[in-house]
Amino acid sequence: HNLAGRLRMVAVYERERDYQRAIDIATEVAAEAQRDGMLVMEARATAEIGYAYVYLKKFEEAVPILRRSVEMAERAKSYGLLASNRLKLGEALAALNRPEEAVQLLEPAMQWYRQAGVDTIVPLMLIKWGTALQGTTRTQDAEKAFVEAYDLSVKNGEEMYEAMALQRLGGFYDYRNLRKAAEWSEKSLILARKTVLTGAYFQAANVWASLGDWKRANELIAEGEKEAREKYPEGQDKRLHFEAAEDSRAVIDFGQGRCAQAAARLRPLTLGAQGRIDRMRTFQACAGSSSAAVMRADLASFDVKLAEAEARKPRDVISISRVPFAAGVMALRLKDWSAARSYALRGIAAARERGYRRYEFENTLLLLAAQGQTAELKAEVLKLAREMGFVDEKFNGRQDLVYLWRLGARR
Repeated sequence: HNLAGRLRMVAVYERERDYQRAIDIATEVAAEAQRDGMLVMEARATAEIGYAYVYLKKFEEAVPILRRSVEMAERAKSYGLLASNRLKLGEALAALNRPEEAVQLLEPAMQWYRQAGVDTIVPLMLIKWGTALQGTTRTQDAEKAFVEAYDLSVKNGEEMYEAMALQRLGGFYDYRNLRKAAEWSEKSLILARKTVLTGAYFQAANVWASLGDWKRANELIAEGEKEAREKYPEGQDKRLHFEAAEDSRAVIDFGQGRCAQAAARLRPLTLGAQGRIDRMRTFQACAGSSSAAVMRADLASFDVKLAEAEARKPRDVISISRVPFAAGVMALRLKDWSAARSYALRGIAAARERGYRRYEFENTLLLLAAQGQTAELKAEVLKLAREMGFVDEKFNGRQDLVYLWRLGARR
């Protein structure tokens, strides 16, 4: 009873976002449970240690700990705990871009919860399962999972899961249709305000910035930043949200043609580093602060990233759709028209493979910039642009896109 009570305190500290304290207590409980031969209690405590690292975004550290917790639950034949621990491990693997492994863990866990009639947890399972499925060939199953999670959450009155499902649907369409992504993201905000799902503000802000609605994007950034300031204690979660706010402002700066200012906003940020490193390369090249040698080195880094994406099992089609656009724009600034065209065609092929219409649009615009405006290519760009929510070749004021359109006109 003493160990169980202390383990309940771990959940309290996690809710208070004091993750290090949660890890310390769970570690003590795991050690005492191991000493006393209490395998189920040790498995529970070990899972809490691992999941605290998930909260801290330290997924590489979380995975081996959570894998041990799954093995312990299997040995103990505690099937409910096994399902719970598989859920945690699957989430960590999905965050590390290992979707196939994640799905293999999440599907049996979800089946157990369904059979056990634990309806309250099924929406969360569906959200995590759908998130993992987005990295596989089963992308339409991902959308169905999010919709089912939303419907069940409404039925059960679980507003947090309802908000999360809507947020995930916004993210699903972010790759496919910016207009639909904005619609779903706005719906998620109604409940995000009630449930303190702060990340939803920045996700929605980035969608509106992508559509050139700077006013709405800035409103949402300010709202999310205010909530983070008022509702979060000092610590990593608060820092993450403040950095997300600056990241979103950098996206706005870049879209409005203030490339040096965008780079300056990103430079001091430290969390979520890899994606920001890639954006920093793009922003600095746009600002004219990167030499030809630096841009060639950056281009080589994009090539490495593409090779890694191709080598993953399954292929990381999202990266193979997205990265060629950034690499191609870099090649254009080096006046390497042939390389830019090659990147564009590669991105278009990958985007069409999974229906990522946003990336098909961006890479088709890149192709136009690389080889010039033919009537056919111009018509295709404008058709895709209207599908995304852009009115004409002014792209709602997106200067980064206008630059490519004008470059194509000069070619």
